[in-house]
Amino acid sequence: MNKKAIPSDVLDSLVDRAIYNEAKEENIEFGHALKEISEKDLEHILNTGKKKSKFNKILWERIEWSIAVAALIAVAITVPISVENHSKNKICDIVYDYNSAQLGEMISLSSRSSSEKLPDITAMPEKQIEETLPILEERFLQSDSAQAISINGQILTFAYIRLHKRSEACKTLEIMIEKLSKDEDYESNVMELKNLLEQIK
Repeated sequence: MNKKAIPSDVLDSLVDRAIYNEAKEENIEFGHALKEISEKDLEHILNTGKKKSKFNKILWERIEWSIAVAALIAVAITVPISVENHSKNKICDIVYDYNSAQLGEMISLSSRSSSEKLPDITAMPEKQIEETLPILEERFLQSDSAQAISINGQILTFAYIRLHKRSEACKTLEIMIEKLSKDEDYESNVMELKNLLEQIK
């Protein structure tokens, strides 16, 4: 598996696009919700069940204007909050999708060349991956060669990334980098792992 890290400019562009689309959908839903507030509901809130006085009518118009302004402010606030809340998960999603095809090929090739079939997380739903984590973690801990560390570590790392467990993915990458740095044959792999670590931090 040669490619693990997405070029930073490509990643930034993909993340920005994904976050913008999701925030836009949320703002549309928010706008629809505001439209559901009826005049009767607002009258009830204001306790103006009786016929409106001139003062109440003016107050009512001011409240309607306030709601419109509040809607605009809420939309303006929602976008940066959505960006902050979703950006890291979006990075995980994009990094996983970018690597999933090559990850699946690596798992398939490794399974054919060994006597034991490796868990193919690319063919699993998230719930199954979650249930398989203890097995993946044990396989990684039991890895006794650079090749086993590389293969089992990548599978475990991308399982964590798929589940948005960034902290665990970073720890796994750090262990892999430390162990594989001792083997000159894995120098390029270590650089890729470092790049991947920087992207999901």
